[in-house]
Amino acid sequence: MLNETSTAVRTRSPRQRARRWPLLALLALVLAACGGSEAVGIDVASPPEVAIGEAPAPTEPEPAPTTPPATDPVQSTRPEPEPAPTTAPPPEPEPAPTTAPPPEPEPAPTTAPPPEPAPAPEASIRTGVYQVEIEGVVSGWSFRIPAELIVAPTIDPYAPQGGINELDFCLVAGFPAALPETGAIWFGTNTGCLPGNNGANIDMAVVSVGDGVIRAEPIEDLMSVGMNNYTAQGGITALLYLIQRGGIELWFEPDGSVSGSIGIRGYCGPCNFGAGGDGGTYEARISS
Repeated sequence: MLNETSTAVRTRSPRQRARRWPLLALLALVLAACGGSEAVGIDVASPPEVAIGEAPAPTEPEPAPTTPPATDPVQSTRPEPEPAPTTAPPPEPEPAPTTAPPPEPEPAPTTAPPPEPAPAPEASIRTGVYQVEIEGVVSGWSFRIPAELIVAPTIDPYAPQGGINELDFCLVAGFPAALPETGAIWFGTNTGCLPGNNGANIDMAVVSVGDGVIRAEPIEDLMSVGMNNYTAQGGITALLYLIQRGGIELWFEPDGSVSGSIGIRGYCGPCNFGAGGDGGTYEARISS
């Protein structure tokens, strides 16, 4: 057995045998301590001989042991940092919902403007002669009497008192100074339109005209001329009242008719037995 073992040893390369020898020697020493080297038949005195002239069998070189690459002890113990978690990009904001524009308000229904009222026919004051009737009360006596109304253009363009009258008129009912009767009256804004005028055209009242209306107020300072007067009774005992203050108003309608009102006071010297000469009032309405 030893010879076969030696033969097997020869088949190894000197380097292999030299590397194996210390291990065998160590094993022999352990066995000798236990019971001698002869027990195992291993000669530890000298390494096995190699026959002279015997060429060792060619052997393939053992590959060099692969030595793991040296690693940094610091790096080997330090855990590799975990890769930072990949942060997903924030989601793109959803587009704001498209808000439909508010619907345009419907146009308000067109309301046709109310038709303009037909213009009222303008009242026109026409000059001329009107047949009218006077009905009222004079100094407590009721009456109704026909009368004539004369409307004329300005008679006195140079009147010194009260300004120039735009129009003149005269109201004649009866003949109070010669034929007295209840309600008889003569009233003229100028003496030129009264019966029996002797050519002296004197303004006896102040006249204003507007909106188809003529207003006349007697001039009290000219009362003594005596052309504007009235009577309350008839007969030889009748008293003549001189128109002192108050006024007459005439309204002219588009259809050509005329109406008006009278509200005057007269002066009478012998009236009331000389106690101031206040002869009473004359109030009436005029109609055509």
